[in-house]
Amino acid sequence: MIAILDASAAIEVVLHRPNADTIAGVLRSADLTVAPDLYVSEITNASWKYFRAGGNPDEYAGILLDAVQIVDDLIPSTELFREAFDLSTQHLHPVYDSMYLVAAIRNQASLLTLDKRLRTVATELGVSVLPSKPEQQ
Repeated sequence: MIAILDASAAIEVVLHRPNADTIAGVLRSADLTVAPDLYVSEITNASWKYFRAGGNPDEYAGILLDAVQIVDDLIPSTELFREAFDLSTQHLHPVYDSMYLVAAIRNQASLLTLDKRLRTVATELGVSVLPSKPEQQ
């Protein structure tokens, strides 16, 4: 199985939140974990937000590195943007999320996300979404 990992699921794992074990289990069973290259920017921005909320920069630098290292391969946005834009206009959903969807569709992969709106669009498109029933946060 190929897993497309988004930032919400990755942050869940590296911060050891309620769905971390479930997501980590899926990642361990995946043959390959992939994300669009914008994943790095999203992870970096999320780490910055946690730091601003009162964290130690060294701690969040380590979390950032852990999150980036979860992914085996990054797909250049230049390979996804046209289809992502089309999908975004059809579903009125942000382009950056649509890049994860395009990656999942192209690779016949499962999408790992905790983003409720993204999960809804993915389901409408027939994309497998994991974890199937995330714990409420």
